[in-house]
Amino acid sequence: MKRLHFVKRFILILFIAIILYFTLSFLFLFIFPHSAHGDTAKNQKRVNTFFIYHDLAHTEIIFPAKTLIPPLAQKLQPFIPALRHGYIAFSYGDEDFMFHTPEWKDLKISLALKALFLNTPAVIRVGHYTQIRADETIVPVKLPHEQYTKLQTTILQSFATDTQGNLIPRTYPGQKNYRYYFKAKHPYNLFYTCNTWSGELLRKTGLPVSLWTPLAFEVVFHLPNASNR
Repeated sequence: MKRLHFVKRFILILFIAIILYFTLSFLFLFIFPHSAHGDTAKNQKRVNTFFIYHDLAHTEIIFPAKTLIPPLAQKLQPFIPALRHGYIAFSYGDEDFMFHTPEWKDLKISLALKALFLNTPAVIRVGHYTQIRADETIVPVKLPHEQYTKLQTTILQSFATDTQGNLIPRTYPGQKNYRYYFKAKHPYNLFYTCNTWSGELLRKTGLPVSLWTPLAFEVVFHLPNASNR
């Protein structure tokens, strides 16, 4: 009886925690810094375009490869020989989850729970694509060149480095040859997800992004082009 009571109590607490988590997420959706308001590319002479990929659970920040800033390109060049062609996509996630869940059909509940409820090692995944989709999953975003540079600089600062300042690659058996993984500075957990990472970077750049974005749609919710797709 005591064990049954404990199980019921645990399920109740877990249910309440889930409801509270998503409730806070939706409340934060309408709170973002004053500095993020407005069209950051308006009346700017030099404007660059990048893209945000988003599905039900994940986001990527994508740049035309030829527009990478030199410091970022120099760090990636040893790992991605054809770096200046196509598109370069950046995303963040739990290391084990990224390695063992190449597709959502490969999802294992044990990995998902570990990633969410523990502080786990994280990686930044760098995808090298010849082209990107032209559908509702891709949101184009225009930024003044100065802010465009700041966004890439902030991404670079998310990578962990060794004592010589080099990126720390992570590999696993069966890794696809167009995806590269590097150790990230910040651990992954329930309150700092792949979408939290994306939202934080975009918010620091001055884009209208909520204070907390644990869900993928929240990253693009306030962006002008997202509502037109």
